[in-house]
Amino acid sequence: MEKLGLKPIRGENVEEVLSEFINLLKKAMLVSSAQFERKDEDTYVFKLDGCFMAKSAHIIAVTKGICPMGMVAASIVQKYSGREVTVDWSKLTERGSETEIKLL
Repeated sequence: MEKLGLKPIRGENVEEVLSEFINLLKKAMLVSSAQFERKDEDTYVFKLDGCFMAKSAHIIAVTKGICPMGMVAASIVQKYSGREVTVDWSKLTERGSETEIKLL
């Protein structure tokens, strides 16, 4: 990774680590933009736009599937929150996805 100019992801909490993950996705040109927001006390939403996989993979999955980057985000949330998480189907579009991550 470092040979490509990409640094390992580090941080002290969920928000810091996911911010670093988003920067990595953009720097590696896997997405054009991404957002991570807290919907309420137990729910996060991870949104991707301009995803390199959307045009091909989302056509196959149609609108029902789980975004692989959303699963990575969910793993980060679980590790840094210290709580288990659940992920429902991602909302898939022609350009990206929206994945809701719920803390249990």
